[in-house]
Amino acid sequence: MNRPSRAPLYVGIVLIVCGWIALGLGWWQAGLQDLETGQLPYVISGGFGGFGLLLMGAIAILIDFVRQAEFQLRRSAEHLHERMEQVVDTFADGRPSRLPSASTGRSRRPLRRS
Repeated sequence: MNRPSRAPLYVGIVLIVCGWIALGLGWWQAGLQDLETGQLPYVISGGFGGFGLLLMGAIAILIDFVRQAEFQLRRSAEHLHERMEQVVDTFADGRPSRLPSASTGRSRRPLRRS
């Protein structure tokens, strides 16, 4: 089983950096304007664009974490499956088991009720 690509993580980091740059540029350009009405387009475009990039970057990083966790879970489940097959093979090969079985004539004691 091949490890999943880390591309979403790198894309997410780049998007987050670009989002912070867009927010900073929008704020900086708004600060250069003398009139408040001239500041509004920079704040809106930098704010919406920056927050959009930040959100997309966070989603891409979350996707990467989920994919990596799924990979680890699948690998762990496959390892557990292999170990369980080994246990079944050990008990199925005809060697006597150390565990008591129902065929040995031992019966379980009834539970006492008080």
